[in-house]
Amino acid sequence: MSDVIVGGEKLVSTSRAAELSGYSKDYVGQLCRGGKLECRRISGHWYVDEASLQQYKQGDPQAQKETERAKTAFGMKVGNVRDDTFTYDGVEYVATSRGAELTGYAQDYVGQLARNGEIKARKVGRRWFVGKESLVEHKKHNDGLLASVQAKASGLSSSAPIKVEQPEEVEVEGHDEEVEIEIHKNVEPGDINFNVRYIPETDRPLVPKLQTRISANNEYAPGDIDAVPTGHVTVSDLQLSRPPTAEVSKIVDTRYTNKEDTSSRQGTMGTDIRKPVNTFLPATEKKRGYPFWWLALAVPLLLGAVLLSVGYFLGGIPTFYSAVEDASSTALIQSLNDSYGDFLPGFEVEYTAK
Repeated sequence: MSDVIVGGEKLVSTSRAAELSGYSKDYVGQLCRGGKLECRRISGHWYVDEASLQQYKQGDPQAQKETERAKTAFGMKVGNVRDDTFTYDGVEYVATSRGAELTGYAQDYVGQLARNGEIKARKVGRRWFVGKESLVEHKKHNDGLLASVQAKASGLSSSAPIKVEQPEEVEVEGHDEEVEIEIHKNVEPGDINFNVRYIPETDRPLVPKLQTRISANNEYAPGDIDAVPTGHVTVSDLQLSRPPTAEVSKIVDTRYTNKEDTSSRQGTMGTDIRKPVNTFLPATEKKRGYPFWWLALAVPLLLGAVLLSVGYFLGGIPTFYSAVEDASSTALIQSLNDSYGDFLPGFEVEYTAK
């Protein structure tokens, strides 16, 4: 439904108002919500008073500036010339921004349609201009497809027109004036309002609510608790039994002495355990190593070596080698020659060829 008459006023839909005024559909809706136009909201849609729309457009300086045409002077057009539209071979082309305002599409989507060749378009410089009629036909085609999809989703058939029976007269409470409403017998699927609200038939909820029982009362009545008889037991009535004493064999270790701890300790199971006392062995028995005689031999030798070293550095005592050389005699050398010959042990002999 594009036109509705209410109270003698002709109201048009926002899409029709956008075509008449050149504004975008969203901008017309914004004017209605802002109270700048006389509008009515019927079945969730805005309907605009055409006279109010024309009056607002005439009083809008921006609209006058945009719709002002160039004037002809001396065969040339001068003045405020629009740069977002032109005519070529009888086809009116508009810029993508202007096409977005006419159809409600995004400017990028209009440019995409032009680049893909889905609508008539021409590229001037770096800007795309699309055919106005071709763009509007594309919009109508998409709206028809959307209406058919919505009709199928709601279970309505789009092949045949839908007949809606409405009363000829509508009574409005609180108004003395008669309201005339134009009724269309044949309604297209795209004109149906799909804002359906669910109204329950009963007060019961659709999903039953599970009840949980939570006891928050910590106080109970005397009758809620059953009394249990209790009795007192005296100590004399109890009979305590002691388990038999277990015999523990005595452990003998050579590291321990024959002394034993005479004090006994009563265990939890009634066992009498005698604990041997750990005593240390005498120090003389623990020592192991070399006998004492080697110390008596090592001390004089060490003192002699120290004295010889001191005498060598001071020059008062001859060295060991000089003492041996002086002590050797001819008789000693003769006896060695008799035993070993001319070559004594330790001599070095060098042989040369002649």
